[in-house]
Amino acid sequence: MTPMLLTLLLLVAAIVTAVIGLGWVAVPLFALAVACFIWAIVVFFRGGGQMPVTHRTRKPELLGPGGPDDPDRAA
Repeated sequence: MTPMLLTLLLLVAAIVTAVIGLGWVAVPLFALAVACFIWAIVVFFRGGGQMPVTHRTRKPELLGPGGPDDPDRAA
């Protein structure tokens, strides 16, 4: 998500600077937009961006109902 938003932001900035006559600024911005687009494609095909640690952690294996690790056990 971040690479695509950055790509769109740089592309809009490049277009605006080209329209107002600052072509020397628009060319590097356009090059950065292309680089960010390539980054977005790589992230997309690699399986997404960074996942939060909570999504990668495995669920604990409980010992059984009423055991010391039972979250529903009455304290």
